[in-house]
Amino acid sequence: MFNRRTPKIKQLIISAMLVALSIVLGKLLQIPIGNSIRISFENLPIIMGGIVFGPVQGLLIGVVSDLVGCLLVGYTINPIITVAAGLMGLIPGLLALLIKKRSYIMLSVIELITHTTCSVILKSIGLWLMYSTPFEVLILRLPIYIAISFAEASIIYALYRMKVISN
Repeated sequence: MFNRRTPKIKQLIISAMLVALSIVLGKLLQIPIGNSIRISFENLPIIMGGIVFGPVQGLLIGVVSDLVGCLLVGYTINPIITVAAGLMGLIPGLLALLIKKRSYIMLSVIELITHTTCSVILKSIGLWLMYSTPFEVLILRLPIYIAISFAEASIIYALYRMKVISN
């Protein structure tokens, strides 16, 4: 079980595991849909890190996950997407400080706000600016990330209920 009171070295180790899990889920276990869209749960460990360890740790998990993942698989680093990956941990970390209750509805709200801001808006801007991805393609990210938000909220909520993670 881990939470904000986890000793620093243990927190660092768990954060490194969340980074590794994000890379595996995002770069190796993704389902590509064309060149610009993919279905993956790479953000789940980042969001979970932000909720459990706080906004700063979530931000670091997101940035490191993106940078190391890109370097490992040979992707070009897109600074806008890297910033969005950091915000993917920062935003839920901040919202978790405001919203103490870990109900499925509250976790879904955190997920929806985070994915709408980071995945749908910021990462789409990064794809458009760097690769000239057409808007018609990018708009397809919205329904995908709405579905992913609810799936990830379900997983995090189940981990809270099983007492794997706690406040």
